[in-house]
Amino acid sequence: MIKKILLLFLFLTLIINNADAYNPIGDPLNTAKLVNKKAISCNSQSSDIQKLGLDDVINLALCNNPRTKQSLNNLLSNQAEVGIAYSDYWPKISASSSYNNFYNHTKMTAATDSNDNTLNGSTQYLTNSLALNYLIYDFGRRNANLESVKQALFASNYNYNSELSETIFNAIKKYYNYFSFKEDLIAKQENYDLAKTNFDYSNKRKDAGLAKKLDVLQAKSNLSLANLDLLQAKQDVELARVDLILFIGLSPAAKIEITKQALEESQKQFENSEQNIEELINIATAQNPTLKKAEAEYKLSKANLNKIKSEAYPKLTLGASISKDRALASNSLNSSNHLINLTLSIPLFSGFSDFYASTSARYNVEESTAKFEQTKREIILQSWQSYNRLQIATENLTLTQDLLNAAIESQKQAEEGYKLGANDIRDVISTGATLLDAKQKNISAKYQFYIAKIDLLKVIGGL
Repeated sequence: MIKKILLLFLFLTLIINNADAYNPIGDPLNTAKLVNKKAISCNSQSSDIQKLGLDDVINLALCNNPRTKQSLNNLLSNQAEVGIAYSDYWPKISASSSYNNFYNHTKMTAATDSNDNTLNGSTQYLTNSLALNYLIYDFGRRNANLESVKQALFASNYNYNSELSETIFNAIKKYYNYFSFKEDLIAKQENYDLAKTNFDYSNKRKDAGLAKKLDVLQAKSNLSLANLDLLQAKQDVELARVDLILFIGLSPAAKIEITKQALEESQKQFENSEQNIEELINIATAQNPTLKKAEAEYKLSKANLNKIKSEAYPKLTLGASISKDRALASNSLNSSNHLINLTLSIPLFSGFSDFYASTSARYNVEESTAKFEQTKREIILQSWQSYNRLQIATENLTLTQDLLNAAIESQKQAEEGYKLGANDIRDVISTGATLLDAKQKNISAKYQFYIAKIDLLKVIGGL
């Protein structure tokens, strides 16, 4: 019987100690209501990925980025700390059971009797008890502690959202960077094809006696340069692909095709209504996660100061317990005990630690206040910079498109003139180089425009 009781007690102890591994009761104090984190679906990922669009790239980056995982675990840890703080408002109940074996050995010797009388005996007792402890009042210490862990949770929540925003921005930027290099490769392939055509045509003109050998040599040199540019462009595309693949947590050796969404379509989800800079700054200061994190850290420092101040106040605790002793060998040896107590604890002297803790906390408040103001100024500056970059990128896109149109027309005129004998090969080579430069500038301007829009959304907290 005793062995069964001990085994049952041991089994219950093991279950309780490992309850967190199974989490059988979820979130009983509903601490999740304080968290505002963006949902990420990582369960549907396949190990046999062959094609990736922009949405896939963003999702994989969010799921596989170590910094995102780190900030998420920090957020969940702080959420659990809030649960611990809420638990201080609940009573603490504990139960215990103990088995005791008393062994008695008594030796009696009479003065008139040379024989000793010995008495041996043992008694087994089982003691069961139930105790309750509840903090009735502590002059705001619990409230200060709860507010402190709440602000720590809010700070980690904004930090998590900031990491998500940064990850999304970098994923989009690397995605656009890859296709920028691909379009540059197409432009250099076209330039190589044009150089090859001009080289072949100059040979024909030379054979026909219509061109000099110098024209052929110049065309050949231009073809070699175009070939070098083409090889470099191919390398740039591969490096950009590897950079993107590694960022989203996949192997660079994987045979993955990165598909190109219609850029206009991909931009629709990042569109922002036409707003002036003052409106954008107001939005940024209201919802930028980095600034909100700094604000939460400021409130956290104030809550910590209040918590330290509350340590100097007394606290009142209610205690109650019930216990019962029972002799296993006899039903006549039973006893019961009941206890109720009120305890008032008054801190008197702590060796000046409270004074220095309070002083440190006050300086932390001043530090976090200055940090919040500095962060606010930085966000306002970033808003101005992002807004101006978008304005310039918009103008550059229009100007480079006009430049490209003019370069295309010039190239046509030079080729036609060369075929008619009005121009020499240098005119064709010169206009071809100008056309390639115009294409590169237009490609760069287009993707800078796309990235500038995403950057502005990131700064104002829209990602």
